[in-house]
Amino acid sequence: VSRCGMVYLEPVHLGWRPLVTTWTEKFEVKFPAHAQNLGKWCMAICEEAIPFIREECQEAPGIPSMDNNIVQCYLRMLTTFISEEHGFIPADDEEGKKPLKTDEEQEKLTRLYCALGALWSLGANLHENSRKKFITFLRPKLQRFCSYIPDDGDLYKLCINDETCEFQPIKNIVPDFDFDINEPFFNILVPTTETTGQRVLLANLMRSGFNVLISGETGVGKSVVVQQFLNTAGECYSTASANFSAQTSSSNVVDMLENRLERKRKNLLGAPPGTTMLIFVDDMNMPMLEYYGAQPPIELLRQVIDYGGFYDKKKLFWKNVADSQWIAAFGPPGGG
Repeated sequence: VSRCGMVYLEPVHLGWRPLVTTWTEKFEVKFPAHAQNLGKWCMAICEEAIPFIREECQEAPGIPSMDNNIVQCYLRMLTTFISEEHGFIPADDEEGKKPLKTDEEQEKLTRLYCALGALWSLGANLHENSRKKFITFLRPKLQRFCSYIPDDGDLYKLCINDETCEFQPIKNIVPDFDFDINEPFFNILVPTTETTGQRVLLANLMRSGFNVLISGETGVGKSVVVQQFLNTAGECYSTASANFSAQTSSSNVVDMLENRLERKRKNLLGAPPGTTMLIFVDDMNMPMLEYYGAQPPIELLRQVIDYGGFYDKKKLFWKNVADSQWIAAFGPPGGG
């Protein structure tokens, strides 16, 4: 117990189950027809899948995950997909919109998204060699509540068609590639099943107001996928990019924020009116470690994301950062 009267619990003692319980209670306010079932299915899947991941599967090298983290990712996936954009009308809708889907269609979509969300959260950080093993283990568990899961095939290569309320291969929505002879070589991205799937997830998570961290080895196309998304994000978004290097300091991060964002008031920075600022930070793992092993630029970014601002170092007052979302890409952790 701290001197302020706060009781601290280690994650290992608290566990991940309170996250699901709390999410279910909050989600029930908005979607009472689906919250209890989603909470029950999520709890059942996590109880079986997490021990299997820890004991039988290998995660991406150098990028371990925590149980609480992957469960929180699962819940955010559910929040993202069980939403108005996918045909669900919340209980607190004051405009009295007519549901775009029948109750049966909403129930079916709920099951489909709960199944797909498990794959792209609990199984998102697995090494490619472990994915087939994870699919084989998870498929019968998902089929208990979602009979629409196919009996064979790679579940990672499926997405959901909201119109037909069915699974479809991601390859069906891969856009055609138009070659532009004037486009710089390193900016060319030929759409594939993988890049299209990443873009679908990225677009939905951004629309729901979440921040996204993309991890992977050097040269797998993280930066190009994100940059293409930013270039076509639409008028409701403003975009900015920054690259970290071994020499990046926390002062550089402050300068980036103050230069990229508009100064609304003395203590408020934000996006241009009517937009949300999407800030892409590439190579986030690069800043050099300081004496105690921390990376100050990353610590400052975390403060901005968690607390919504930072302190002015000269006059020592708090500056809020509003209307901003973050996308970051990084390789295995370590200084540059």
